[in-house]
Amino acid sequence: MRRIDRLGVLLNLIGITALSFLPFIVFKANRIVPGEPRSLLNILPPAVVWGFYACLVVAGVTALLARDPRWRLAVALLALGVVALALGAAANALTPPGNLVVRAAPGGAFWITSIALGLLATDALTRLELRPSSRLMCLVLFLAVLLAALGSGYFDHLSIMREYATNAPRFAREAGQHVLLALGSLTAAVLVALPLGVFCHRQPRLRGALLGLLNMVQTVPSIALFGILMAPLGAVAAAFPMLANIGVRGIGTAPAVVALFLYSLLPIVANTVVGLGRVAPAAVDAAS
Repeated sequence: MRRIDRLGVLLNLIGITALSFLPFIVFKANRIVPGEPRSLLNILPPAVVWGFYACLVVAGVTALLARDPRWRLAVALLALGVVALALGAAANALTPPGNLVVRAAPGGAFWITSIALGLLATDALTRLELRPSSRLMCLVLFLAVLLAALGSGYFDHLSIMREYATNAPRFAREAGQHVLLALGSLTAAVLVALPLGVFCHRQPRLRGALLGLLNMVQTVPSIALFGILMAPLGAVAAAFPMLANIGVRGIGTAPAVVALFLYSLLPIVANTVVGLGRVAPAAVDAAS
């Protein structure tokens, strides 16, 4: 009993429960109708399905008994690959040739089993005590394999891939706008929050009031904040048509940028204060 890994017990319980009570894939005749839960035994040949379960049994036994982290990592990654292949095979079997209406989405059993195997792989990487550079290489390799798998066409019948194919031009445009909003608001927040953090560090009497104000902003729900910003930004756009021409309005990009900017202030200011507070006084004297 001492050899049984406690994390392995938990992961086995999670995986067995998910595979027993949740669908592996959800089938829709189109994107509007409710989904129909399907199990692999109703989709793929029995020999293939039992081979799939055999691989998961090997992974479960490994999680329980194996001590070598390299072996645990290899089996976890192999099982993840088998789960992904089973999902793609099920989606391909459910989709008639040339049909662009059918939707096949991963079910709860797929997601929970994948998470359990991912936790097993993460635990193995932790036990290996890899250097940061090696961890970064593992992450890059994982992303490369993921992109190669998605680009192979094997998973094109999954609903998420169908939606991406339908909205590919729009996806690229919206993704670019998202990155621009995030980086633009973060850059503005850093330029404002770093001086505020230095000011709070040097003026302890005003620190509590300023951080309290930023805490109040942080507690405002995003929907409420958008509603609060609509009126002043709309008034600014009406008073200055030039600003309206570049996108400053009560709705749209401007309130999103302002909201992200306001939400970013507190963590940057607070961490700046904490960081400066931990600097040795001797180092400050030497720098000044």
